Amino acid sequence: MGKTRNRFSKSFGKMISFLSKKNKRFSSVSLNQELADKNLVYTLASSKIPSSDQIKHLDKTLSKKERLAIKICLVIVLVNIAYLGVRFYDKHISITPISGGTYSEGVVGYPKTINPLYDVNRDVDSDLSALIYSRLFTYDASGQLVNDLADKIETSDNKTFVVTLKNNVKWHSGEALTADDVVFTFNLITNPDYRSPLLKNFSSVSIEKVSDSQVKFTLTNAYAAFPSLLTFGIMPQSVWENISADSAGLTDLNLQPIGSGPYKFSSLLKNKQGELKEYRLVANDDYYGKKPYIKNITFKFFPDSNELASALNDGSVMGIGYLSPDQKQSILAQNSLNFNSLNSSQENLIFFNSTNNKELADLEIRRALALAIDKNAIVKDVFDNFYKVIDGPLPVSSFAYSDQVTKYNFNPELANSKLDAAGWSKIVISGANVNSTSSEVEAIVAFASSTSEKTDGLWRFKKDKKGNVTLLTVKLSAVQDSDSWLVADKIKGYWEAVGVHTNLDSVTTDEINNLISSRSFEALIFSELLGGDPDIFAFWHSSQIGDKGLNIASYKNDKVDKLLENARVTTNKNERISNYGEVQKIITDELPAIFLYEKNYIYVQSKKVKGFNGTAIIQPSDRFAGAADWYVKSKNKFSW
Repeated sequence: MGKTRNRFSKSFGKMISFLSKKNKRFSSVSLNQELADKNLVYTLASSKIPSSDQIKHLDKTLSKKERLAIKICLVIVLVNIAYLGVRFYDKHISITPISGGTYSEGVVGYPKTINPLYDVNRDVDSDLSALIYSRLFTYDASGQLVNDLADKIETSDNKTFVVTLKNNVKWHSGEALTADDVVFTFNLITNPDYRSPLLKNFSSVSIEKVSDSQVKFTLTNAYAAFPSLLTFGIMPQSVWENISADSAGLTDLNLQPIGSGPYKFSSLLKNKQGELKEYRLVANDDYYGKKPYIKNITFKFFPDSNELASALNDGSVMGIGYLSPDQKQSILAQNSLNFNSLNSSQENLIFFNSTNNKELADLEIRRALALAIDKNAIVKDVFDNFYKVIDGPLPVSSFAYSDQVTKYNFNPELANSKLDAAGWSKIVISGANVNSTSSEVEAIVAFASSTSEKTDGLWRFKKDKKGNVTLLTVKLSAVQDSDSWLVADKIKGYWEAVGVHTNLDSVTTDEINNLISSRSFEALIFSELLGGDPDIFAFWHSSQIGDKGLNIASYKNDKVDKLLENARVTTNKNERISNYGEVQKIITDELPAIFLYEKNYIYVQSKKVKGFNGTAIIQPSDRFAGAADWYVKSKNKFSW
C-alpha cells in the first residue's frame, strides 16, 4: 500500500513538472508573438506619428471617458496658449504714438480776432489763440499754473517780479522771441487806445526790460496771485509795431496770426457767401516745447449746437468743443466716443440776502434750508451726473482746496428738527381746512393768492402774543430758460417738503445784473467764475459789498477779511494754503450761501484720438493744454 502511494506521488510530480515547463513555453511564445506584431507594425508604418486617415478612426477606438479626457486636455492646452500669447503681447508689444494725421474739431461760432488783446471776448478766438500763441505762464492738463515762455520767475515781496525767458524761442516767421516782444505786448494791453479787456488787470502794474531774456513787473501793492495774470499771448513786435490802435481789430493778422505756439496758421476756407467754414493749423516744427504728434488740426464752424451735434454724428468732426448735459441723448454711437468731464472753476450757489428776508438772518434757518436739499439728486436728475456736488468756495482742482469744511448732506429729518427748535410751527393745508377762519390759515390763503401759489401742502408759521402770524417763505430768483431755473424748481420742492414755502422768481439775462447790483433778491441761484488762483477776495471780502462788488451775499467777517488780505501778500505758499483753509471752514460754517455744484466742462472726442489726459480747465481753451500728447497714428513696438 505504501509503495503504491509513493509511485503515485512520483507520477503526479512528473506531470506537474511537465505542465509547468509547457506553460513557460506558451508564455514565451505569447510574448515573442507580441514583439513580433509590434515589429511588423513599425516595419510597415512609414512614420510613428498617426496620419490624418488614422486620426479619423481614432474616435472608433476610444472609449467615451478617453474621448472626454482628450477634449478636456485640448481645451486646457488652447487656453494656456492663448493666455501665454496675451501675456507675451502685453509684456513685449507696446503701442507707440507716431507723428502725422489730422484731428478735426467742431465749435459753435467763428473766429474774428485771434489776437491776445481781444481773444478773451470769444471762446473760438481763445481756442485758436491757445494753440498759436505762447504765453509767459499757462495752465496744464490738471488746471495748475505752469511755466510756458518763462523759464523762471523771482520775487522777494510779491510786488516786484522778474521773469526770465526760455532760450531759443522762435516766432513762426523764424525770428527770435525776446524780452522786447513781452514789453511790447504788455504796453499794447495797458494802452487805453487799444481797448483791451485785459487792461483792468494791470492798471497798477508797470514793466521794464532788464535784458534780452528778462523783464521786470512792478506792482503798486503786493499780490501773490500775480503770475496767474500773465497768461495772455505774446505778440511779435516786428509784425504789429506799425499797426495803429484803430486798425488793430481790422487787420488780416487777426485771422492769419504769427505766434510762437505749438501750431501755426496754415489756411482757411470760406463758402460762396464769404462765411468762414474751416480753419487749418499745422504743427510748428520749431516749437521750443514738446513737439505735437498730430500734424494738422482743422476747426470747423457751426451756427448752433444742434448742427454741431449732427456733425459729430455723421463723422464730419472727431470732437466738439462743448456738450451740454441735455444734448448727450442726441449723440449717436456713444460707445465710439470719449465723454471727458473736466473740472472747471465755475461754481453755482444759492446766495442769501437777509436784508430783504429777515428770517434768513437766522443761521439755523439757513442750515435747515441747506440740509433739505438733495444736491446729489439734482446733479443726477438735471445734469446726468456730468456736474459735481461741492461743499465750499474753492474748486477741487485748486491747490488750496480743503475738504475740512462744514458739510450739509441731505437730511430732511434734521432740517425739520432745526425748524422746530427755532419755533416754527407746522400746519398742513388741504381741502378740508382751507376755509378755516384761523389766523394762520387766513395768512396762508392771502399769501398764496398774492403770489399765485397753491395753498395745499405743509407750511410753517409763528404767531406772536398779539396773534399776528408770520409765515416762513422764501422768494428764490433764477435766470429763466436756463439750468439754474431747472435747479430752482427742484429746490422749491425740497424746501416746501419741510414747510418753507418757496415762490420762484424768473428773471431774464438782461435783468440779472441789475438784480445783483441792487441786491433786490431774497435768495438767488447764480454762479461764480473763479480763476486759476485760489484768491477769492473779490467774492467774500467785505470791501466788495455794494453795487459794484462781487460779494453777492454781502458777507462780512473780520477774521475772513484778514485771512484773505494776508493770503494775497504772503510769499509763503504753505501760509496761503493755511489761510484759505481757514476761510473755507468759516464760510461754510456761517453759510452766507449754499454751495450746490461745480459745472464740469464736457469735452467729447472720438476714441480714434488717443492721449487725452485732461482733468481740469480754468477756461474752455485749456482743454488743449495737453494737445502735444494727443495722437491719431501709432505703431506696435516690440521689446524684450
